[in-house]
Amino acid sequence: MTKRVRTGRGIVLALLWGACGKEAAAIDCEPPPCLRIDPTCVGTGACVQAFASDATDSRGTMCFANGVKVRSASSLDRVAMAMSIQQIHTLGNQVCYSTRMTVPVGTDLDPATTTEYFDGAGQLVATTILKSDPLEMTVTCAGVAPVRLPGSCLLAKAAASVDGGADAEACPEGTCVP
Repeated sequence: MTKRVRTGRGIVLALLWGACGKEAAAIDCEPPPCLRIDPTCVGTGACVQAFASDATDSRGTMCFANGVKVRSASSLDRVAMAMSIQQIHTLGNQVCYSTRMTVPVGTDLDPATTTEYFDGAGQLVATTILKSDPLEMTVTCAGVAPVRLPGSCLLAKAAASVDGGADAEACPEGTCVP
């Protein structure tokens, strides 16, 4: 049985797209333009997933009814004590965008998760740094000053998913060709 943790774009972008909490009414919780995804590149409708893993690596693909595919690969670096997660989001044969996330797995009291976002041509367009104490995310778009999003923005829809709610329960195992 493959154990899969939902990470990457679904969680990070769900956090960014959340509406502000009541205490943050005066704060702009919208993600910067560099993180706004073309809606046609978001997986919607029925989906299937196929994943394989071993002690330190996993690979898989989620296929959605609208033609979007999300290919994922993760690996554990036991020396650096970090998990590296890469995702490529495609529609047909066209790469929409990709992400590369580094998640610390050590005993650091306030580990920061760094995610890099690349456009379809592979150019870096944004970097996010998610910290837990206090909960906040710093978003840096290419050529623009960093933007800090407080926890009140991030918690608003943390359980939501940009991929049409697809998760391990809603997206069963099946044939999904990368």
